[in-house]
Amino acid sequence: MYKGPLPFDKNLMKLKKGLDPALLHEGKGDWTLTVHRRHVAARASGCEDTPPVGPFLMGRIACASVMREAITALTADGCKAPGLDGTRLEELDNSEAWSLSRQLARSIAEPRSYRPGPDQKKLIPKEGKKGEFRELTIQRSEDRVVGKATALVLEPVVDSTFSPFSFGFRPGRHRLEAVGTAL
Repeated sequence: MYKGPLPFDKNLMKLKKGLDPALLHEGKGDWTLTVHRRHVAARASGCEDTPPVGPFLMGRIACASVMREAITALTADGCKAPGLDGTRLEELDNSEAWSLSRQLARSIAEPRSYRPGPDQKKLIPKEGKKGEFRELTIQRSEDRVVGKATALVLEPVVDSTFSPFSFGFRPGRHRLEAVGTAL
């Protein structure tokens, strides 16, 4: 177990003073998530000087840059269906995306302010299976962003607790790695 000062990131030393270096932006959109991942990794490696991650989670989720990263992640795979409000995230320009990010961050940061909207259930015919349907749940675009931002922050925390031999549904893990490990 490592007991010395954090060798890889002096910014994490600010955690001891109660400051969250992840929220001290330096103009980079992914700064918060980069520092967050370093904090989680230091804690998972057993570095005793690193404060627990838990007290910082809500502040990191309620950060406009994390919300903006969530929008980027959601739009990375191309055009998506509009939310219940008719909004397609990929149609937002940079200014509108940042405006939405700041609005959602304020809403999350203020206790009891954010309320997810109602979901709509829609039956879609299964291709090639006459008379059979699958149910889709359609959310508001804002709820998708908040969900993705939460996943971006919680995923490294939860992922660090899994066995190295766990491959299913984990980011950066593939079935071929599982086969290679088994062999």
